[in-house]
Amino acid sequence: MPTISNLLNHSVCFDTPLLRVRRMVASDQTLYWQLYSSKEVMQWIAEPLTDAQLNTSFAAALHHNNGALSEMAVESRLYMVIAARPAETAVGLMAVTFKADDATADSVTVTAEVGIMLLPAVQRKRLAHEALTGLFQTLSQLSVVNNIVCNIASDNLAAKKLVSGLGFVYCENSNDYKLQK
Repeated sequence: MPTISNLLNHSVCFDTPLLRVRRMVASDQTLYWQLYSSKEVMQWIAEPLTDAQLNTSFAAALHHNNGALSEMAVESRLYMVIAARPAETAVGLMAVTFKADDATADSVTVTAEVGIMLLPAVQRKRLAHEALTGLFQTLSQLSVVNNIVCNIASDNLAAKKLVSGLGFVYCENSNDYKLQK
């Protein structure tokens, strides 16, 4: 399976004036559980997870991240924690799924599908805008990333407004919004 340069592993973490974004680790389990079990947070994604599902899902997310430590494979996922500065309080998660566009023996190009979740107490404070802007800038610097996509539920007007304001264009016949490099 083609792999993305491990440049990604060192450059995907970044700081903005308000945030520090870093790879999710085992000690982030409480944040993960808060987000994935919240009906308010999950309303646009799926049903909130049960305790048993949370255990399995968190273990799978850590497995994805641990596998990404050496090389990021196409069709893999990376989970990142969004921490508010200066205290570096964890307030949300972002995930990036890398999907193959075109692969040859020598190279690969990918689409990065991005998702974000914030705790209800910090929503509507422009943190999602800042986190996504930083992530898009980071992903755009990777030569293998051809497109960045967000899949948004048709009724999620706030998310549509957010990504449209960041330059994403709606893709007809889907819930995808695409930002081309």
